[in-house]
Amino acid sequence: MNQMKSNKGGFCLETAKPALLLVSAALFLATLLTTFQLFVARGISALVLIFYMEVVATVTVSILAFFLEKGKRPSSLFSFKISSYAFLLGLLQIPLGQQMTALSLKYLGATYSSIAINMQMVVVFLFALASRQEKFTMGSIYSQAKLLGLVVSVSGVMVIVLWQGPSLPRSPPSPSRAQPADGDGRTGGVLLFTCVMAGATWNILVERVTEMYPAELSLTALMNFWGTIQSAFVSAIFVSRADWAFKWDGALIVFVFLAGTILGLFFYVQMWCIHKKGPVFVTSFSPLLVVFTHLLEALITRSAHLGSSIGALLVIAGIYLIMWGKAKDRIHEDTMEIVSTKSPLLTDHPQEAC
Repeated sequence: MNQMKSNKGGFCLETAKPALLLVSAALFLATLLTTFQLFVARGISALVLIFYMEVVATVTVSILAFFLEKGKRPSSLFSFKISSYAFLLGLLQIPLGQQMTALSLKYLGATYSSIAINMQMVVVFLFALASRQEKFTMGSIYSQAKLLGLVVSVSGVMVIVLWQGPSLPRSPPSPSRAQPADGDGRTGGVLLFTCVMAGATWNILVERVTEMYPAELSLTALMNFWGTIQSAFVSAIFVSRADWAFKWDGALIVFVFLAGTILGLFFYVQMWCIHKKGPVFVTSFSPLLVVFTHLLEALITRSAHLGSSIGALLVIAGIYLIMWGKAKDRIHEDTMEIVSTKSPLLTDHPQEAC
């Protein structure tokens, strides 16, 4: 009994740490994205900004990895196998993820991008089931809770981005949330589909790579290094020379430095949490990015609407259901392990068992 209680207590602590890190990461990233949009509105290319942010992220995470993982970093970091995986992770996360999302904004607008990015939850869940990284039993109430939580959370995102609803008391009128964009919608759809599939593949692949190379900070640095080089090629293709020449003022320098640092640490937090809790657990927190972004926009514009409030509550309820289902699954698995380790003793000594 005492052993089971200690296992439950340890699990609660183990679950709380990744959850707190992911919530904090979503809040910082939402602040970054809100500020990012302000600089892009000034005429600065989003692809160029992403490139410079990745340069800072690579340098920052590399310095941290050099000092914090010195002595415990496996020597196989620069082996062909690990370097190839890092190259692929960088490609999936930065050029096919971040930069394709930035390009899609020219065709579809931020509303559709928000929906598509958060649909990664569904894709990751299906990928995890197919690769047997996530257990699902139709007769289990805990598995049903995870599935229900996924549906509720995605529904909350849909409500936030598609239904503004009436203004809450003391809120001045604000412009409609729809953000139409000029261009070919099919091109934007292809770009977003690429982004979603790349992000989902990254989340699934990271769990396998971190099992082979458990030094997540060093792996993040190598991934950022390759991703920065790849993003430079993409930016060179899609960005004209004139767009590279913009004025570096103090605000922009501070933003690029802070944003790059936050972005690098965000990738590390994602890798570490996936290694500890799995891809489904990590992507279940992605809707918080939409919630925090709209909360920040509400604070800036001093406006609040019923749709955002209901959507935020649905997202939080969905995340809680997913966490509850995974927690109960883990406790059940630990209990079965304890019983299985004790059963041979019970078989060999039936009188003592009585």
